[in-house]
Amino acid sequence: MQGCGFAVCLRSRLPSSLMPAQPPNHLEWNEPMHSLRISVGGLPVLASMTKAADPRFRPRWKVILPSFVGAAVLWLLYSHRPPPGRPPAPNAHNWRLSQTPADRYNDTYPLSAPQRTPGGTRYRIAVIADLDTESRAQEENTWFSYLKKGYLTLSDSGDKVAVEWDKGHGVLESHLAEKGRGMELSELIVFNGRLYSVDDRTGVIYQIEGTKAVPWVILSDGDGTVGKGFKAEWLAVKDEHLYVGGLGKEWTTSTGEVMNENPEWVKVVGCRGSVDHENWVSSYNALRAAAGIQPPGRGPPPPPPPGKAMALPLVLWMCLLVAGTQGVKDGDMRLANGGTGNEGRVEIFYSGQWGTVCDNLWDLMDASVVCRALGFENATEALGGAAFGPGKGPIMLDEVECTGTEPSLANCTSLGWMKSNCRHNQDAGVVCSNETRGAHTLDLSGELSAALEQIFDSQRGCDLSIRVKVKDQEEEGPHFCAHRLILAANPEAQALCKAPGSTVTMEVDAECLPVVRDFIRYLYSRRLDISLTSVKCFHKLASAYEAQQLQSFCASLFAILLPEDPSFQAPLDLYAYALATQDPVLEELCVQFLAWNFEGLTQATAWPSVPTALLQLLLSRSELAVPSELALLTALDVWSQERRPSHGEVARLVDKVRFPMMLPEHLFELQFNLSLYWSHEALFQKKILQALEFHTVPFRLLAQYRGLNLTEDAYQPRLYTSPTWSASISTFVSRRSSRYRNYPYQSFQTPQHPSFLFQNKYISWSLVYLPTVQSCWNYGFSCSSDEVPLLGLSKSDYSDPTIGYENKALMRCGGRFVADVTDFEGQKALIPSALGTNSSRRASLFPCLGGSFSSFQVVIRPFYLTNSSDVD
Repeated sequence: MQGCGFAVCLRSRLPSSLMPAQPPNHLEWNEPMHSLRISVGGLPVLASMTKAADPRFRPRWKVILPSFVGAAVLWLLYSHRPPPGRPPAPNAHNWRLSQTPADRYNDTYPLSAPQRTPGGTRYRIAVIADLDTESRAQEENTWFSYLKKGYLTLSDSGDKVAVEWDKGHGVLESHLAEKGRGMELSELIVFNGRLYSVDDRTGVIYQIEGTKAVPWVILSDGDGTVGKGFKAEWLAVKDEHLYVGGLGKEWTTSTGEVMNENPEWVKVVGCRGSVDHENWVSSYNALRAAAGIQPPGRGPPPPPPPGKAMALPLVLWMCLLVAGTQGVKDGDMRLANGGTGNEGRVEIFYSGQWGTVCDNLWDLMDASVVCRALGFENATEALGGAAFGPGKGPIMLDEVECTGTEPSLANCTSLGWMKSNCRHNQDAGVVCSNETRGAHTLDLSGELSAALEQIFDSQRGCDLSIRVKVKDQEEEGPHFCAHRLILAANPEAQALCKAPGSTVTMEVDAECLPVVRDFIRYLYSRRLDISLTSVKCFHKLASAYEAQQLQSFCASLFAILLPEDPSFQAPLDLYAYALATQDPVLEELCVQFLAWNFEGLTQATAWPSVPTALLQLLLSRSELAVPSELALLTALDVWSQERRPSHGEVARLVDKVRFPMMLPEHLFELQFNLSLYWSHEALFQKKILQALEFHTVPFRLLAQYRGLNLTEDAYQPRLYTSPTWSASISTFVSRRSSRYRNYPYQSFQTPQHPSFLFQNKYISWSLVYLPTVQSCWNYGFSCSSDEVPLLGLSKSDYSDPTIGYENKALMRCGGRFVADVTDFEGQKALIPSALGTNSSRRASLFPCLGGSFSSFQVVIRPFYLTNSSDVD
């Protein structure tokens, strides 16, 4: 390979037609290469490497043997005693003897998940450099390469690509070389959830961990028996195996004499490091023949005979083999894995990727839409249950219902893009009739919406007058002229166009007057931009004038738009609107958002305007996120001073405060720091006495003599976010060099129970973010690929048998709001999908538009086990 080059990390796959049969899967477990063990993957050490002048390859047994014995003794003594307050070192020695490495291939992307942005879908990318002879460093026996990362943004239309690079770059170093050359990295690829590159001099496959290149497998030349490194030039993944190829031509002398065919072998590497060597001479020869080149070599083809076009050059053929998705737009469809061209699994394109369709409600009408769009006359079968094999990628559509006239499944009724609970064993398929249509379609329907908008904006040639009247006001609003025929073609506009006479009067609230024109224009163009400030009015107009699709769309936006107002005025307005319209779904959505973000609400300007009934509803909830019960009572005191509620209203609110969750010293200070205390002294004294009994009397006596129902809300903790009861970790992954990647981790302590009896008895906790199956193994958790990413929580100290824990995890978005709350089931809490676009995970109740949560906060929630045997 001449000169310098870069290899880009792509998830490319070789076509099945070019790939030989899948190799047998050898099940040996191969660890990464160590300094004293350089036979990797069952391969012999390369002769050319062991003959190097590097003195490190000359074992000194008199030094090694005592050192090895001493190290083994130290390991036995200390391997199971990690330092307190730090995570256990994530290596193989931490695994339990009963555990084995995960059998399943890891198909996660190691850089980061794609993010939805206003400019399109944002992908994390990386490039690696082949510095050729310039890779030798100044340090002795050191060779290096560069790793640079950035972001690629693909527009939603698929026609624009933007790339931005991180500042600076990483330097990868190695001490392995062949004949004075090394680290000439030819390719960068994702395989088994990790990044790999290959050196075209030594044949070493490196695993890229942060800015560290860890040798994994050595590939020898030819059939695997040659004492020389394989000159690897390309990598590809197929059927959970890594294919490593070379130059694709014979080794020849300067005069063209063939020396051997070693570069025409391909190495097939399993995810555990097993290697098979396959002879691809016939495949490479077929490619060269297709390009008009006769072996040996890659010389120019002979001139084409008169009247015939020159064959495509080999480079173009290779480009055709790995053709991507340029020119594909959202809603395009294809058939995959069928025996013939008119059958297969249905796949549809959206947001830069292909996905499948779930077979829920799948019928012949839906299948006909697919077949006609692909040029066939009709569908003869609509199949489910992954009849053509399970696909990969997201489930794009679910519960599709077509009328048969739509140009694509994207135009049919469904749950929406990537909103599904299906798995790939429910992928839909079709069999189309063999006859193709003779018609060729010219489709300019995309221009129709703008044309209809222009007709409305012109306000000419109308036969219908729309008068707008503001409710409870005598003064009339604006007048619009409309076209009854155009409105009649839209099911959303039937309430207006079917009104008798040539004039229609619309009664609207004063606050919605500014959006009426946009609403009527929507009835023409069927397009509308909706924001936080307009969603309520559009929902109100759609409900009043039976525009059901707009009404449903606005309802789906409430959860997205609610967090956008840091003043909390919008959630309070929408809650009042939900009560007025008797919309229980919207009402519960608003209450849930305010409960999870109660701390922010108490600090916002809208806090004094919270209605008394709503506040009472919030205080009755255990899933109320607040630093402490004392902080809640203090905020209630501020609210009462601003709002001036009645004596009875305040009493009912104070009754919802959980006094047992406050320490005795804080209970004592209430009389000095709280204005509410003296206006409700009797109630406070009663509540404080109840709390002091809880703090000072052992659980057994409380249950025996007082008959307290300790399952009542007053004795149950809320979501207390102060450091006493919680800890947080961010989603940032450390890049520090280590044999394993370091994941966000936090050790912390909490009291065993809120009772004062346990204030000096602490329990230690460890919280870790686990994005992959491998990370679960590293930290001693057992999980499947369907569960990750998840949070792991473990406690290391003795806990009282009368105490249980109902711990929760808060998903925080951008440091601004709590988007969701999940339960810890045992030691694990599953993380919902931040955008609700992953079919295998539950969607976050409030989407995080950045595509991922910024941090996770665990809340420890102890309670007495009332059915504990220790009570008796």
